[in-house]
Amino acid sequence: MAKLSGPRPGSAAHKAICRIVDLGGSAKMSALLGVLPVEYHSVGMFRRYVINVLADHALIFTEMCDVDVLRATPNGKEFAGKYVRTQLPTAGKYVGEIVPGRVASVPRPLNVAKHRAGAPSRAGSEDWRDIPSLMGGQRIAHKGSSN
Repeated sequence: MAKLSGPRPGSAAHKAICRIVDLGGSAKMSALLGVLPVEYHSVGMFRRYVINVLADHALIFTEMCDVDVLRATPNGKEFAGKYVRTQLPTAGKYVGEIVPGRVASVPRPLNVAKHRAGAPSRAGSEDWRDIPSLMGGQRIAHKGSSN
């Protein structure tokens, strides 16, 4: 199995080195926590899975007087350069496009042959409609009946 030249893409250490280079080559630990999942926010986990991995690959170094600041080595900048967009896009004037209005499709006549016919009914299946209802004490015939 080939030895990796740096952390696995997508790992916490990989996200951290890309963020360090993106911030100009040095960053405080607090600036890196925003790109990492919550489980790496403790100091112990951050040291084990980010600082130690990057230091083992010689991609960062920490200064003795300021342990909070991580600086990318030239190897680290070269490694992250493959993944980090180094040139920011130039801001130009945005010219919006007017979206043309939508046009409704032409209505077509209903094709009755495609629709299913009503189910056949048995003799006596509509007799329930002849039973009158009570509304306010008055008997009212069903509206669908032929009475």
